[in-house]
Amino acid sequence: MAWTPLQAPATNALYNVYAGTLSRTFSSPPAIGDVVIATGGSWSDAVTWDVTDNYSNGPSAHYSIYQTGNSQPFSAFVAFAVVTTTGASFTVTAASTAGQRAENLDIELWSGGSGAGVLDASSLGSYQLNVPTTASVTTTEAGDLLISSFVDSNAVTLTTPPSGYTSMMAVSTATSGHGSAYKIAGAAGSETVTWPEYSGTGYTRAVLVALKAGASGPTVTSVTQTSGGTEGSPAVMTVALSGATSGSRNFAATLVGVTATGSGTDFTSDLASATYSN
Repeated sequence: MAWTPLQAPATNALYNVYAGTLSRTFSSPPAIGDVVIATGGSWSDAVTWDVTDNYSNGPSAHYSIYQTGNSQPFSAFVAFAVVTTTGASFTVTAASTAGQRAENLDIELWSGGSGAGVLDASSLGSYQLNVPTTASVTTTEAGDLLISSFVDSNAVTLTTPPSGYTSMMAVSTATSGHGSAYKIAGAAGSETVTWPEYSGTGYTRAVLVALKAGASGPTVTSVTQTSGGTEGSPAVMTVALSGATSGSRNFAATLVGVTATGSGTDFTSDLASATYSN
């Protein structure tokens, strides 16, 4: 199953507000099994972040979060949760331990994740100065969704996402720069994100998280009549799948090549509600 972006509300970017708490709401409720991804960060003091939503998703109602350490006066984070409870006005909130001069939150909704064990790998890149900022992970499965969050502790205009990545957030202030971006990986193996733009006068750091895609489901390869088919008796069909399923799975099916005799329809079909299991 491939990762697919579903919703991406506008970034909540605050400057000189010192709110400490930022929120964003999806335009329609996520589906069960979708993955909510939050990226963001701050500048001015050392803080840590906590991300939640109003339906208590995530381990112990808190999102899994990977963020730069709180020993420096700037931060970047990637947080995520698999949706198990949903509803109207689904709102994600990021709260820091103190209000900051620059604060940012971006949320996106994706389908295609592998479920509760969606995390594959994560990395906090080292602090950098006057060089492009990198972070690296080694993925164990093909098709991972790679999410990176970046911060520069001095003013920088972010116009170019890392090579191969698509921008999610790009915020430039008079004091700092904040960005996030995603990439859908190919084969499993080493992955490095490189943020090409930096102020040259401030420290930078990046976070990289890899999330596993769900397994692709099987397809119907053949349908064979195994018994019945005469007037007044049921026709039994054997359906061959391209691979095993993890449980019951529904497939769309129609009845073709059958002609009713007389002037009316003298057969019925249960295909609309049929369930095939391995």
